[in-house]
Amino acid sequence: VEKIAAIGEVVNTSECKALIDAAREAYEALTATQKELVSNVADLIAAEEAYEVMQGNATAVRNTKGVVVSESEAWYDLGGRRLTGAPRKAGVYIHNGKKQIVK
Repeated sequence: VEKIAAIGEVVNTSECKALIDAAREAYEALTATQKELVSNVADLIAAEEAYEVMQGNATAVRNTKGVVVSESEAWYDLGGRRLTGAPRKAGVYIHNGKKQIVK
């Protein structure tokens, strides 16, 4: 929980990437029971996805358990929430496993 909280605002720096990677490594080292106690894992996933978008590497969306949930025709926001259809407002989304910018 503390390593995830230490990430803070996601910026395009190697220091931020190191914090994200350290938090992911610590999370993956936990048992399934311990993972259930991590209240801010969604923040880690959002940080990973935001950093991937900044790098131009976004290819999939993970749910709050870190499982890839992207489907070929589904649209997802960067928080991993599936939309009911195509987005209606401007923003960055994931569609067909790729980052899509809607203007």
